[in-house]
Amino acid sequence: MSHTKLHAPHMTQLPREKIVKLSEQRPELLSASFSKVPWDAFFQFRYIAAVSGNSYSGLLKEALWSNSCVLRQDSHAGEWYERFLEPWVHYVPVEFDLSDLFEKIEWAISHDDECRKIAENGHTSAFEIFREESVDAYIFQTINNHIPG
Repeated sequence: MSHTKLHAPHMTQLPREKIVKLSEQRPELLSASFSKVPWDAFFQFRYIAAVSGNSYSGLLKEALWSNSCVLRQDSHAGEWYERFLEPWVHYVPVEFDLSDLFEKIEWAISHDDECRKIAENGHTSAFEIFREESVDAYIFQTINNHIPG
């Protein structure tokens, strides 16, 4: 049996593991853990970091609903609705490797008015994107685009 060695230095830590370790470096700026936070407590945060797990950020949808300013990690994988979101309009963009996370958190803290507007835009867009009519229209269009003729 032969083995193949995979060299992927950028994948040595999953983003959730990385953000927990970053939290240990700057606990006054970031609180992240592997334990679940109840939704009612989650929605009280002023800023929410939506980072990927094994693929996309499953938290992004709920974060948009929250009225919090979302700091969204750039990702190569995403959900269907993310094409309707714009950086600096609906969320604060963060590099995939999280190298600028502290910088973006500090920016958010010092730009409260802008972050409130970003949070409001994200929340308003979530209502529009996830309305039953919008989801139905998206599904209909997607199916029609794949029907030959």
